[in-house]
Amino acid sequence: MAFPEDTDYKPIESRQSKGSSIMQLESLALLALLLQLGLGILAIMYATPGFLSLIIFATLLGIVPLSDLATFGYMIAWAILPIAGILQLRAGYKFYKRTPNTITSAKQINILAIVLFGTDTIISAFEGLLLPYPEVALYLAANIFLVYLLSVKKVQDGLNPGVYIQSEYQLYNG
Repeated sequence: MAFPEDTDYKPIESRQSKGSSIMQLESLALLALLLQLGLGILAIMYATPGFLSLIIFATLLGIVPLSDLATFGYMIAWAILPIAGILQLRAGYKFYKRTPNTITSAKQINILAIVLFGTDTIISAFEGLLLPYPEVALYLAANIFLVYLLSVKKVQDGLNPGVYIQSEYQLYNG
């Protein structure tokens, strides 16, 4: 009589199907992750064309764009916003990879984006451009909402994996 342990028959392994790390997030943490990535892309798409076109047209036409205070404010905000957008994308990627201690740096980057979009919003309001182009105020509000979301404890727990990663294997304490 042969016991099952004595045969060369290997039983079929049953593996638990695991989703990606993004599938394990709760809804608020997932919203914060998607906002982080989306606002980074929007900051790059919003500021880069305006900054480059202003520089190109100013040099072609021989105009000094920094003579006006409002244009100088736009130039400074638009020059730094793509960098802030890249840093927002980097923070979103770190959230996706579940890198510990990313929340504080992400908050700082988002506060920088709030300052830059706030500067752009204020200048647009004084120049009379806020009503025809209200998307800058929408981007400002979305960044403020993202900083609020990153301050919520439930989101922090979802995006910050903790100090250690638990193993898939159970230890035998026999």
